[in-house]
Amino acid sequence: MSASDVIAMPDDPFGLRSLDIERLRAKRCAKWAEVPDGTQYAAWVADMDFPVAPAIRAALRDVIDRDEFGYPDWGGPYALSPAAKLFPHRMRERYGWSPDPDHLYDLVDVLAYPRHSMRLTELVTPLKPLEAMAQGVPVVTSEGTATEETAGSAAVLVKPMDPTDIARGITEAIARRAELSAKGFARAKKRSWRETAALTAQVYRELA
Repeated sequence: MSASDVIAMPDDPFGLRSLDIERLRAKRCAKWAEVPDGTQYAAWVADMDFPVAPAIRAALRDVIDRDEFGYPDWGGPYALSPAAKLFPHRMRERYGWSPDPDHLYDLVDVLAYPRHSMRLTELVTPLKPLEAMAQGVPVVTSEGTATEETAGSAAVLVKPMDPTDIARGITEAIARRAELSAKGFARAKKRSWRETAALTAQVYRELA
């Protein structure tokens, strides 16, 4: 099958099972730009090859028409998003499981968070490791990236492009769970938005 072939399946009204590979490669996104020669298929996070659902398209257009491009107000800084509120219902409906959205981290043994160093991953604030640490969850993340700076010595560092090393890191984190949990909790406790604001203001003062 050539790269331009369409992989089609019946009963697919929204194209969820029909992907035109050439059309995907023509997108102006980093995901497929990383593999332009046609010899590989791109696997990515925060990017989707499937068409956008009509309900989501309508919601996005409504936001654009209202010029509402700021962070949404869901009822306070710690209020659950609509997606978080729907998650338990979805799990109960599909799997008969009713998780508590406030205690999902209790189900997590390790946060494996390898990130390849590139423009996108260095610009996006790596808060997930700190979020996990604040819940006492051991963290495995990448050496030589912004997440190493975030996690420090309170995480197991791995080579992000080496599956064997990532597996080694996960195994080590499980074995050191109690130690890493305590270290991570202590590190997260030292971080705050007040400190972040102070450090940001300091940079501006130095540049003034």
